[in-house]
Parts: sequence; C-alpha cells; structure tokens
Amino acid sequence: MKISQLESKEFLLPTYATGRTLHIMGGPGGGKSDVARISFKQALEEHYGEEFGQVVIDMPSIDAVDFRGFCVPTKDSNGNPISFFTRSGLMPSEDYIAKHPRGMVILEEKNAGDTLTNKAANMVTLERRFGDYKLPDGWWVVCLSNRVSDKSGASKPMMHSINRECVVELEFHMPDYTTYWEKTEMHPYFVAFAKQNAAAFATEVPAEAKPFCTPRSFTSAAEWMNFAAGGDIDALPMNDTSRAAVAGFIGEGAAATLFAFLKLKDELPSIEAILEDPKTAKVPSRMDAVYMVMQNVIHHSDPDNVDVLWTYMERLPLEIQTSACVALLDKTKGALLNSKSLGNWIKNNRALIANTLK
Repeated sequence: MKISQLESKEFLLPTYATGRTLHIMGGPGGGKSDVARISFKQALEEHYGEEFGQVVIDMPSIDAVDFRGFCVPTKDSNGNPISFFTRSGLMPSEDYIAKHPRGMVILEEKNAGDTLTNKAANMVTLERRFGDYKLPDGWWVVCLSNRVSDKSGASKPMMHSINRECVVELEFHMPDYTTYWEKTEMHPYFVAFAKQNAAAFATEVPAEAKPFCTPRSFTSAAEWMNFAAGGDIDALPMNDTSRAAVAGFIGEGAAATLFAFLKLKDELPSIEAILEDPKTAKVPSRMDAVYMVMQNVIHHSDPDNVDVLWTYMERLPLEIQTSACVALLDKTKGALLNSKSLGNWIKNNRALIANTLK
C-alpha cells in the first residue's frame, strides 16, 4: 500500500473506527513512523475536532513483564498471602486518558521484540489491555515493523496475531515522497534528483552492512548539505568532504550519482533571472536540468510571484507541466488559479491533464 493510500481518510477513518490493530510493515527508512506519529494523528484530530493522545513503545527495549505490570505480594483481609499486578508503566496514566479520550498506542519495531515480549504484547494488540487495565474505546493500537528480509532483527509474526490485525505492507512510491519533500521545503535540487533517479533508492536491504539510500537517509543527506551551505540554496558544497559526508548517509554509489546530478546547477538560470524576464530566461536542454529548474521554481513560488513563474513553466517540456501545475497550486494554496495564462493552458491541454491525473 502506498503512503498516500495509508494517509487517505478512505482508509484511515474506517480502520480506526473498527478498533482493530493496524500493523504496517516495510523496509527501513520508508516513513512508517512519520505516517503513524504525524500523519495519522493530524488527520484524526482534524476529523474528530479534538487532540489525540499518543504513547510510543519501543518493543526491542522492553521486557514481557512491562506489559503486565509487576507482581506485588500482599495479604488479604484475613491475613492470607496473595498478590496483585501493578498498573503497567507503559499504559497512559488516568490523568492523560482523561485529557485525551481518544489516542494511539504505537508499538515501534513490533516484530523486533523477543518472543516472550511479543506474546505479552498480544493483550495490547488484540484487546487493548495492559494486564488488568484496559484502554478506552477511543484508543487505537498501531504496530510498525520491518520485514524479516530486512536484516533488522525482525522475526516472523505469530499467525494468530496476523489473523486479528489489519496488516499492510508499505510500498515504495516515489511521488509520495517527493510530494512530502516539496511541502517540507527540502532543497529543490534534491527533490529533482529523487524524481529523476528513483532507482538510486534501495527497496531491499543490501547484502553488505554499509550505508544505503532510503527516503530517511536521503533526507538526512539533504539536511547535512543545507547546513553545510549555511542555508544558502545556491551554495551547495561540491568538495570531497561533502561528498564523503553524503556517502556516509546514502552510500558511495548513490552519492556519486547525486553529485554528478548536482553539477548541472551551473547550467540553470537563477530564480532572479526567471522573475525578471520569464519569457527569455534560459531553459536548459537536458531533461535532468529541466527537473532541477522546475523544482527551484516551485521552491521559490508564492501567491505574489506565481503568475510570473507559471509564464516560465509554460516554456518547459509539455510532459512535466501538469505535475508542475499541481505542485504550484499546492504550494501557493490555489493562487495560481487566478492566472489568465493558466486558464488558456488548461483549455489547450485537457487531454494531457486527464491522462496525467488518471
């Protein structure tokens, strides 16, 4: 399942309403945690109009007894020895639940917990129960796991658990990641690289224990380059030190491909040149450079300049204009719709738009 499908209300709302545990599996660095902790929380809060609580449990770092609570010896009213279990420290407190009638318990790296811990966790995933204490109906359990093939310590899930959960595998779908990176304003040249070089990203964990390129490690590399440039979008360092640092995040092969791509930045018109004269500013001849300039335009767009920038965008190859239009509409919160030139473009390219948006 793609991230965009997971985050859709068509999937999320009925899945939450059932109260059944959702278990998302997928390779490392694919965005499972962000989907559960951020996207799910925001969408549910928007729908229900209230703040959702959130408790995150790191499965590999806890023991089975942590779910049940500790057994404490005592005596009954007749002096006979008995025992009781304390309230689990993993369960949200009564005060927290009172403030958050709805919420999520997220079990990170669920299948990387040891066998006994996973068995103990079944009371939470199957019954929303921590020992003798049960979560209220508004609370939902979400599990996140790597696959066994990912060499990340995950073991095979127990079949009786699978049969009681909604289990989905996260699919690598580059448009979902590039859309997210555009919204979070990743450096435009990095977004352009991702759009043109999806094959540089590993969908399977490599045989050797070395850095490899995933959406997570790619984001880290982009952040490093941004800090190294002092936040100056036009001053990305292209020296051996920066290349070695980036390779430390995404691996030697992906770093070599990325730096070869970034060298094209010298062929691009500046955003100032585009804004000054969008009808004559340079249009790159190479398609990978076209993607770079497109992302740079999207990155710098706002409601005040989008009409001018769209005039330039119309000079780029027709096959990328639809995706550029969608990105500009999103970035400027629909301001592009006020452009007269956009109206003419829509009239002249209806077939292309319909085919692209299928």
